Amino acid sequence: MNSWILSALLIVILIVSCWSAREDKCLKKRIYRGCRMSLGRCQCMREETCFNQFPYRNRRECEAEIQGKIDKCSRDPCRHGFCAQTKLGGRRSWFCECAGSGYYGRQCQTECPSHASPLPADYPAACAMVEDEQPKLEMLHFDEDFFQKL
Repeated sequence: MNSWILSALLIVILIVSCWSAREDKCLKKRIYRGCRMSLGRCQCMREETCFNQFPYRNRRECEAEIQGKIDKCSRDPCRHGFCAQTKLGGRRSWFCECAGSGYYGRQCQTECPSHASPLPADYPAACAMVEDEQPKLEMLHFDEDFFQKL
């Protein structure tokens, strides 16, 4: 019985020390102002917190995001491959599609390593090429309406 109480006490001490260590990372809260999206609407406010929780500086920026007026790919963030816009929960984002470019990474910035057969488990998926007996080159064409619907 005593060993059980001692074990429980050690667990409580560990939890309290981890919690206080987490709190120590924020030495001083600041007041942040901005907007965030909730259920497809902009909520703008000020909040005292350790970290800025607002992805948008003002209501205009937030509403432009909802209306799709911000082209996330306009700055051409992908070094190789192509940029594709996405929409999840009202929030738009982007990603680089690197497949077939010979590069991989968030911005298709890293050259694919040479490969051996079979491929190692950590070989980047964007670098894997599927070989067919009769290679075909297919070009996908997307018009502006396709990306507006995303």
